[in-house]
Parts: sequence; structure tokens; C-alpha cells
Amino acid sequence: MTTEQRPIDIQDAIGHRVPDEPRISPDGTQVVFSLGWASKVGKHPTADLWLAATDGSFVRRLTTSESNDVNPQWSPDGVAIAFISDREQRGTGALYLISPNAGEAVRISTGDARLAEPRWSPDGQRIAIKATDPKSDEDKQREEKRDDVIVHGEREKLDRLCVVDVPAEPFSSDLATVAPQRLIDGNWHIWEHAWSPDGTCLAVTIAEHPGWDEAFDRVRLALVPATGGTPSLVGADPLTFRIHPILRPTSLAWSPSGDSLAFLAAFDPRRDAGEAVYILDVASGVVSERFNDEEGSVLAVAWPRADVLFVLRLHGVRTTFWTLPRSSGTPEIATGAPLDGMGSIFVGWQSPSIAGTIDHAGEHFSVVWSDATRPLEVWSGDLGGGEGRQLTHVNAQFAARSLGRTEIVRWAVGDGQEIEGLLLYPVDYKAGTRYPTILHVHGGPSWAWDDHFYANWHDWGQLLAGRGYAVLMPNPRGSTGRGWQFQVANWNDWMGADYRDSQQGIEYLIERGIADPERLGVGGWSYGGLTTAWVLTQTNRYKAGIVGAGVTNRVSMQHTTDIIRWAGSWMQADFAESPDAFWQSSAIRFIGQVTTPTLVLHGENDERVPVSQGWEYYNALRYAGGKTTIAVYPREPHGIEEYEHQRDLLERVVAWFDEHVR
Repeated sequence: MTTEQRPIDIQDAIGHRVPDEPRISPDGTQVVFSLGWASKVGKHPTADLWLAATDGSFVRRLTTSESNDVNPQWSPDGVAIAFISDREQRGTGALYLISPNAGEAVRISTGDARLAEPRWSPDGQRIAIKATDPKSDEDKQREEKRDDVIVHGEREKLDRLCVVDVPAEPFSSDLATVAPQRLIDGNWHIWEHAWSPDGTCLAVTIAEHPGWDEAFDRVRLALVPATGGTPSLVGADPLTFRIHPILRPTSLAWSPSGDSLAFLAAFDPRRDAGEAVYILDVASGVVSERFNDEEGSVLAVAWPRADVLFVLRLHGVRTTFWTLPRSSGTPEIATGAPLDGMGSIFVGWQSPSIAGTIDHAGEHFSVVWSDATRPLEVWSGDLGGGEGRQLTHVNAQFAARSLGRTEIVRWAVGDGQEIEGLLLYPVDYKAGTRYPTILHVHGGPSWAWDDHFYANWHDWGQLLAGRGYAVLMPNPRGSTGRGWQFQVANWNDWMGADYRDSQQGIEYLIERGIADPERLGVGGWSYGGLTTAWVLTQTNRYKAGIVGAGVTNRVSMQHTTDIIRWAGSWMQADFAESPDAFWQSSAIRFIGQVTTPTLVLHGENDERVPVSQGWEYYNALRYAGGKTTIAVYPREPHGIEEYEHQRDLLERVVAWFDEHVR
């Protein structure tokens, strides 16, 4: 470590920039993207739009309001960019246009509905958009009278599919705004929409009700006329679309000719086994399975060329673009160095889709990418090879940070299965020296630690490496990136083989002389918190545990979460048939065996894993005489968003491990 460099600190982890939603121009020469922050200071997040040349000749700011400017989309002719901004009413996005050449953004929509995900029609004359039902006058009156009882299923607020007509002179001084016009008859909640190449219809994924619970198996594919009307549902036997709350949309992708539509759908309606690539023949209505990944996980699909699809694929711990032939054959990596080796393409938080990341000719792409030593930046490249080009340096400060080296590690477990993970070495690691080691368990379980820059409120790796810890991030059974069979290998077996896989990883590091068996800690968020809570009831080898938003009682969790169907799908029998099975794998059942100091962290407004799960574990452990602390973050959902809360969380993580492990 030089005198100019230092390890990553908490301010680095919560104060860096986050580029998102890169959208390449139709001719492949420019990229527009949103640039936000790792945390939000006020009530609402902020982000600006920026523009970069794909040859690296310039990067410049496009919008400058203190608002949230997101969801950029190029017009088909490349002369305008549509985007969503809440500059006039914070928290409620409206539709705006801006020229890529300069000038002020202009609002073209009116109304109180919150808008999102604009999509230009192929002729550039209309923009399809999602519009969330605003509060009605009756809603407002009921709130004023405090006669606002909540009855489930009543007064639902749906995301509607609407269109906005684009003015002939969108940048004129006397522009009149227009209200979005509803396109679908009836009460349908829209998840995703995509114009057909000829502009005569849109493909949509819809459900009768909003909410993530509906998204597990109640979403349907349909075609809607561009003139509006009743959606035509696709498939005599309803396909199962699984809208994952973290990873992916249904990824609707039309063929260039418009005769076919590719999309992702669950091939296993009972289990969360990932999605296969399907293709709809529009004329006949026949749907065929094109690719079911036996070795990785397909996250999204695009179709810019007639004979080949492009899929965003997690393979092991690397996420990048792969080509997939239209009719037969297996995927091949489509990107050049460094994106073809280590590292991962970041899909995006605002709009998790790859629509717009590939140009019209299917030759060039733009993405947000990072690896173990390089933070998130915007990159561009050529599909089919050629070296990628880094376009931005918004996180250049990390070049002056000393980082822990990352290694892909693999170990065998008792039944012969090989498990893979990432090992982050301590900064200034010296071979032959044993180090305090943290087992950092990922959420999901249908998720994975991929190769990216680990430094934020959720990813503690580099922050801990800078304080002298080794960090093991395992991808046990149930993880993505290893094929669908591996992804369901912990079905009906939570905290069985997946628990043993992670524990064997620690044994592997001890055998290698890296981990100090007397200085071990464990922690994680969501399913990682569930795993931590369970680990602490099964062994006292760990000196400290951190349960972040963890499921601690599967009985009380099952019907209080917002993903009831998903949570129940991991068991062989439904809760009503076999409640004892849920109790068997609940950490709270063995709380009397916990001797490890335990820190519990939770968002107060968490609907995924209700905060009561954290309170149950904390209070049970406290009354059993255990050493424990709980920190609950007001207003926070399942993820922690606010700056001061992220700061507090990481300070507690570091202090807890330093006190009890290091």
C-alpha cells in the first residue's frame, strides 16, 4: 500500500455514483444513461441524465434539475430522448423529451398518474407508458375524514398501459401537454410492454391484480392492438411468467420482422427453477421452448438480428451477453475483453431490462459493468468481439483505494457436489498468515454472488477486506448461475444441503491456512439473514453473527410476506397441509441453542420479510439470556436506501465484527 492509497471506508461505500439504464442511440454512436447515487439523502432519490459518445470522445451532463431523471429512451430517428422526471412533483414521474444536442427538457404529459418505462412506437409518433392509478377525489376525501380503512383487494392501484401522442413540434415554445390515454380495456395490471416492429400492436405481460404475490404465477402474455381494446391472451394452456422482484422482467423481444416474439417464462410452474427462452409464432399462436439453461441462468433476451438472439446470461460468477442462434445450437459469448472474462454486466435498478442496450443493427452495445477491482462504469463495445471501451470515470476515486484481491474458489462437499464462491483476501494479505474470516451469505436463495465491485450497504466485502478480514461469499445449492437443476437443489430442503455447502467452504479456507478457526463471523441479508439465523442455532464456532432482514420463523413469515406463493413454493406440501414442515426449518425453533453475539438489522417497512421476523429473533434471544442488539430503520423497505441509515448499518457491521471477531 502506498502513502497515497488507503482502504475503502464507509463514506466510499455509501457516497459513490451509480450509473444505470444505458441506452444506445439507434445508430450506435451515443449512449444516454442515468447517473444516481448509492444512497439517498432526502425523501426521494436523485439522478441526472448524461450523454457519452461510444468512441469515447465526450461525456457530458444532459439534465441538471435536482430531481430523479430516469428511464431514458431514444426516439427511432435519434433526434429526441424520452425520459421520466419528478422535477415538478417529487415522487411522481411525468413524461419529458429532450434533444441530445442541448436545450431544456419539455414535459409532454399531464395528469397526476405516476408514469414509468416509456417505449417509442416504431414511427416515433406515440409513446407507450405505464401509468399508476392516482388517488381519486373519493380517496382524498376519505383520507381527510380519516375514513380510510384498508380492505385487501379493494381500491387497488393498477399500473395501466397508456399512450401519449408525441407533438409534431415537441420543442416549440407553445407546446401543450396531453393526458396519457388508456390502451387496454378492463382492469389489467401491466408489468412489461413492447411494440411490434410494424407498430400495429404491443406485446404485454399483465395480471388481474398488482403485487409481487400475483407475479409468482398469475401473469399472462397478451397482444394488444395499437388502437387499443381487449388484450388477446396467448397460449391455450396459460404460460407461467415469474416476475422476480430482484433479478429480471419477462424480457419481451420481437424479431426484426415481427413474425415472432421471444420472452422468458418459468418452465416449472411449481418451483423457482429459473426461466427458459420461449418463442411465440405470432401467426399460429404456437409457443415453443428454445433454450432451457443447464449450465447458467438467462436473465434477459434481445432480438436485433433475424438469425440470432442475444441473452444476458449469468454463467458461474460472470454475467455478460451471449449469442443464441434462432433455431438451434448453444450460446456463445458475444463480448470482447474485458467483458468476456471476469466481471458482470449490471442490468439496472430503475428498469431491469436490456431493451435499448443494443443498437438497431445488432452490432454495438452499451452496458454498466464492473469487476472485483473496478466499480460500476458505462462501457460500450461490439457484439461478436472486439475490446470493450470504458466511457465514464464517475467513480475514479477508487483508483486511489487499496483493495483486497478476489479469487474464484471451489470446494467439494460430502455428496461429491462441487460448490463455487468468491474469496476476498484481506488488503495486504501475506501467505501463511491466518486471518479473521467472515462468511457472507447471499440472499435469494435464487440469486448469486457474481464478480463485481463489493462496496455498498449490502456488499460488505471490500470494506471488511480493508480492515483485515478474509471474506468468503459462497454460492451454495439454490443459487443461480449453475443451471436450473442446481437452482432447485435446495427445494424442500432449506438449511439442509445449502447450509452444509457454506459450512464446508469455511472448512476449505481453514485447510488452506487462510481462515483462523478461532476468529470467524457470519452475516447476510434476506435469505442470507435467514441462513445466518440458522447457522447460529446449529454451531457456536462463530464469534459473531449479523442477521439482516432475515426470515427467522417460517411459520409466522409464510402468510405475512408479500410473496406468499413464492415462499410456499419451496416446500413439497402447502402450509395448510403440512405446517410442521415450515417449523422444522425455522431458526427460532432452536433459539435456546444460540450462544453467539447476534446483531439484528431490519427495515421498519419491509413487506418482503416483515420486521416482526427480526423482533422475534431478537426478543427470543434476549429473554434466553443471549447477547444481542437490534437496529430498525424507519421508512426502509427490504433494502436500505437512506444515506444516514446506510452509514449507521455499515458502522454497526464493522463494529460488531471488530468487537467479537477481530
